[in-house]
Amino acid sequence: MSSITATPVTSVPACPSWCTKPDGHEYDMEAAVARNESRFHRYEYDELLFGECTMFVSIAAWELRSTITGRRIIHPAAVCLELDSIAPLANLSADEAQTLTDQLHTAAVMVDRIGGMA
Repeated sequence: MSSITATPVTSVPACPSWCTKPDGHEYDMEAAVARNESRFHRYEYDELLFGECTMFVSIAAWELRSTITGRRIIHPAAVCLELDSIAPLANLSADEAQTLTDQLHTAAVMVDRIGGMA
């Protein structure tokens, strides 16, 4: 019976060119059972204020790496929306709704542009 010898991966590879986090930022999580670690690549885009609720719009892609083989998979970039509170994002005025629509459209165009960028 043969055994597999693996050399743990210790270096942190460079980020995609569009990522605005510090180059080579560390992996955030490690799942010991799956022997994988992950990190998010993010392009900080915009912050919108709607009443008591702040929404952050960014472009993000999730990277998964095997700690044994070093194989990396970077998922396609996507528009990411985050709210800073549980305040409902409802009853937007026409201007607020248009602002949100414009920002989401611009973010979608950016995702299309960086889709193939490493």
